[in-house]
Amino acid sequence: MKVKLHCMYAFLCILFFNAVTAQNINIPNYDFATDLNGWSIAGNNISMSNSNSSYTSGVLAIENSSFNQETFVITSPTFPLFASDNYVFFTEYGHYFFDAMMGAFQISQLSSVVLKNSAGTVVQSFNLTCSNYGGGPGAMDFCESSPFLIDTTDNYYLELTGSVGNLDSNNYDETYNFGTINLYKDNSPHSVQGKVTYDENADNCATSTYTPSNILVKSTASTSGNVFYSNTNTLGNYGFTFDENGTVTTEIANASITSTPANYSNTFSSPQTISNQNFCITSSIVGTDVSVIIVPTTDARPGFNSNYSIVYTNNGGTTASGAIDLMYDNTLVNHLSSSPTENSSTANSLSWNYTNLAPFETRVINVFFNINTPPTVNNGDILSFQANITPIAETNTANNTFELQQITIGSYDPNDALVLQGPLLNYTQAYEDLYFRIRFQNTGTASAININVNTILDADLDWSTFTPVYASHAYVTNLSGNKVNFQFDNINLADSTSDEPNSHGLIVFKARTTPSFTVGDVVECKADIYFDYNLPIITNTATTQIDGTLSLENASDNEATFTMYPNPVRDQFEVSIKEAATFTITNMNGQELQKGVLHTGNNTLNMTNASSGIYFLKVVSASGFSTKKIIKH
Repeated sequence: MKVKLHCMYAFLCILFFNAVTAQNINIPNYDFATDLNGWSIAGNNISMSNSNSSYTSGVLAIENSSFNQETFVITSPTFPLFASDNYVFFTEYGHYFFDAMMGAFQISQLSSVVLKNSAGTVVQSFNLTCSNYGGGPGAMDFCESSPFLIDTTDNYYLELTGSVGNLDSNNYDETYNFGTINLYKDNSPHSVQGKVTYDENADNCATSTYTPSNILVKSTASTSGNVFYSNTNTLGNYGFTFDENGTVTTEIANASITSTPANYSNTFSSPQTISNQNFCITSSIVGTDVSVIIVPTTDARPGFNSNYSIVYTNNGGTTASGAIDLMYDNTLVNHLSSSPTENSSTANSLSWNYTNLAPFETRVINVFFNINTPPTVNNGDILSFQANITPIAETNTANNTFELQQITIGSYDPNDALVLQGPLLNYTQAYEDLYFRIRFQNTGTASAININVNTILDADLDWSTFTPVYASHAYVTNLSGNKVNFQFDNINLADSTSDEPNSHGLIVFKARTTPSFTVGDVVECKADIYFDYNLPIITNTATTQIDGTLSLENASDNEATFTMYPNPVRDQFEVSIKEAATFTITNMNGQELQKGVLHTGNNTLNMTNASSGIYFLKVVSASGFSTKKIIKH
């Protein structure tokens, strides 16, 4: 065990115990006890020594001779690391200023720490977890990375980047000291790796070459119940790293996918990497099953542009071709452009044709609108968008339609949470998948190497139904109970100053409410977003609940019960009812298009002359009334 005593300003001493020394890689002069041989520093007006006024020895102390804030890069000596071993980076360091009147205060932390191989290529960027052992400002932090796996035996070196001010500027002393910079071999992490291939030739993948991306794989730890999610990359590869001993079961997370084998069960008691946990998959869905969602990638602000992504997926086992329609209220928003460009349009709708959508393939359409100014659109108004995808001749038609309800706002926060169905749910929506979007932007002055998004699933959500859906960048997910962590490692997200369009990111996940969810219950969603080693940004709290005033199917006993099909509608549709009733069809603006009488049994209604869009059918009988949405193609 190494014991290190740091004394500050002759009156504050902090005792550090490092219990991992026996496992240290021991980078040359890693604790700076005698000298700094092998270490170097780069930066304008920057120098280093292994002592200063605060420490007599045993530190790497940085000094800035200018009156400006200067950036530095510390480079370590080289050291060997070995393939298939897991390591952890750790450091003791403090960056603070001391004011004679106010005392010591912690200030900005390191901006990045990376590991490079002998060719100078970054092989790992570290996201550090830090603890302040001194119990307050002025004390050194002990910071540690998550375990990481080395693929190739080689000589490596570290680069640490940060910034420091002048010692005598602003009437205070600014100090940047490192007590230790090192790695140790980790004796606890385990990893599971494999590849997912689609059985395109019905030969158990013997001749298949199609490796779909974004297939969700999960590993469940039997002891803790923790669940780890990984999405396949463009090569079909997935991987997990975790530190729990015991049995871990790995399987495809999508219930509509059949895999061979069904799962892998591995028991870990000592560090081990298990590879070739490969799956050959087919769809358990007979025929076609395509789905669509709308993801707002920006806020909706009156008078400003707003961007949306239409994400559509082939969940079935056959190649699909069809069309996607987007309906919107053209009195509230104006369409600017789309990528790809729409194939056709009307005053309030856009349509795209798609072809050869492979099984489990996902594609994205980006659509750009301008939102009208007040008084047409005011803060707090709701914008409605409806996306529909064909073909609909399939067993599951519920996912062919998606409605986004977006509240317009005046202020702008690039880091936020949102429920895509909006703040109010009808009774049908309340027990279907709820979609949550968490958005983030790097508003710093340098790229963000790693980003972590933490959220807690609401008590009114069935945690077992949690599923990551879509993200702007590659990520992995950890679920422990109702605590969710999305890890965007090596995202290198641009800063908004140098590259604003590429400084944004987002994650979308879904979950269903519990059977006990009812009127008066509120589902909440917020997130803590960590950019590298900075303090978290805490988002707003997005909420949604059942609107008890909505008149919808099964809302109460005092309603007219009827069925209608097909929906979406091309020309005609059938309404079946058990008693005579009257009906009214209105558009999204409340304008009446048709009204009439429904007789007991089947009734045919004609919408041939209606434009594509969203309409509402209201039926009134002696039992009460009910309203259903009509989608017109």
